[in-house]
Amino acid sequence: MDMEKEMLDIIYTSEFSIFSLSQLPHDDNSLLLGYGGKVKSFDERTGKIINVWEMHEQRVNTIDFHPANSNLVATSSKDGFVRIWDLRCIGKDQPKSIKEVAHNRAVQSAYFSPTGNGLVSTSTEDTICVWSGPDFENLSIIKHNNKASPRLSSFRAIWGWNGSYIFIGNMQRAIDVISTENNITTPLRSEYMTNVPCRFATHPYKEGLLACAGGGKLFLWTKM
Repeated sequence: MDMEKEMLDIIYTSEFSIFSLSQLPHDDNSLLLGYGGKVKSFDERTGKIINVWEMHEQRVNTIDFHPANSNLVATSSKDGFVRIWDLRCIGKDQPKSIKEVAHNRAVQSAYFSPTGNGLVSTSTEDTICVWSGPDFENLSIIKHNNKASPRLSSFRAIWGWNGSYIFIGNMQRAIDVISTENNITTPLRSEYMTNVPCRFATHPYKEGLLACAGGGKLFLWTKM
């Protein structure tokens, strides 16, 4: 979308479902697209797929770039794995990740923290897992009911602005704010939020401005 011209252009279409996508940091012309267990890199300048990597055995649910090192990518998958990849040394045939973590059930999302020192994943085994440390070797497991209604999108935990908190929805039409320091959960409720919030986004420039969506409605929260 060109904001100045107020125009939308279709740059790519596919006969297969695209379950995840991510734009390369500092490169407006490149996208990573998730098809089933494959991730494809697309270059808008040529209009072509440049690389295809078989990263998972089942659907890739999220693709997320490290905020400080754009060569590092985290993927989550229905096959129960979270993997971190270095795009500089990923092979076309049987690509090998530099870090792999197994869950007992499908993983709906995996996102780096704003500083890049943490990684949070959400699994249908009713856990939120937080990894920290230089090699993400430290693990903290937070129990959370991630069984959303079949009519709703899956729950996916995201980071707050400084990495001190994690936001995720719950079935009581509220937002669970989880402290990464002590794993204490504080719910946010409002009489105006009449739907279960499933998707979240923090404003990249205005700290304290949170958007969440669910059931065809958008809700905006402001930190007072």
